[in-house]
Amino acid sequence: QPLNVACKAFFGFSGESGPMIYWTRGERFIEELENHIKEGEIRLLKEHLGEKIVELMLIFDVVKEADLANYTCHVENRNGRKHASIILRKKDLISKIELAGGLGAIFLLLVLLVTIYKCYNVELMLCYRQTFGGDEAMDDNKEYDAYLSYTKVDPDTLDCDNSEEEQFALKILPDVLEKHYGYKLFIPDRDLIPTGTYLDDLTRCVEQSRRLIIVLTPDYVLRRGWSIFEMENRLHNMLVTGEIKVIFIECPELRSKINYQEVESLKHTMKVFSVIKWHGPKSSKLNSKFWKRLLYEMPAKKKEVLSRRHVLDSAEQGSLGISKRCLPLR
Repeated sequence: QPLNVACKAFFGFSGESGPMIYWTRGERFIEELENHIKEGEIRLLKEHLGEKIVELMLIFDVVKEADLANYTCHVENRNGRKHASIILRKKDLISKIELAGGLGAIFLLLVLLVTIYKCYNVELMLCYRQTFGGDEAMDDNKEYDAYLSYTKVDPDTLDCDNSEEEQFALKILPDVLEKHYGYKLFIPDRDLIPTGTYLDDLTRCVEQSRRLIIVLTPDYVLRRGWSIFEMENRLHNMLVTGEIKVIFIECPELRSKINYQEVESLKHTMKVFSVIKWHGPKSSKLNSKFWKRLLYEMPAKKKEVLSRRHVLDSAEQGSLGISKRCLPLR
């Protein structure tokens, strides 16, 4: 390919009419080389009080294999002489290896970042939401953060597994969300004040909630606990249009105990929903992935807002002497 190499030199005042500047290859002057290599004209770039800055271009019409060598620019005047050299060489495997290494490092960094995001995306999003996010409850005029739907297990059929689910749904889940994270839940048997028909009251309370949490146990599905959402048109429309986000909490081994197609059919009728797996007692620990995922799906709130609500709720309960209990939903 063609190539131009510039040699710029500064000459101090020496009283001469013109300084000397020229190129060589080894011991040979450029004029002695092939015709496709030549020097340009000496250009005066700047002159002031006898001081000069000049430029001499070494021009290759095309660089050939035989041209790969050491080229030296010489400058001299009455004050002395200096020179500077360049080495013209062919691109070798080293540059390609350096390029491949750089691209490989970038690729590995991207893989690392993607892996970190995949493993800790919930934690990262929660941290971002707490630092920069807004408050979802600021202007929506809704009273509750979530409506908790769960079917109580019949005492006659209570077994060890169901006992854990019962404890989780009726005690651990409400306590952690309300007392630890400061959310306000609506639990019908605890909070429902009848003002009309049960369906009307239920619809009103769901409309006042930002999330619908369904603790999906085998007993819940077998009793068709969601059928009420199909019977009431307003509730059904809320699910279909995505007006309310549904959070399914699935208990262990749901597939092996019931016809799982019924659960899938339920999900397909809803526009906005998420599924969180509860893996028994190990999921009840506050540092488990379960609570982080549930907190991520719950309405976004500033940390100080949650703390303030917790303090106010505790003060209110203390002044009234009321101790709230988590009762089963029918």
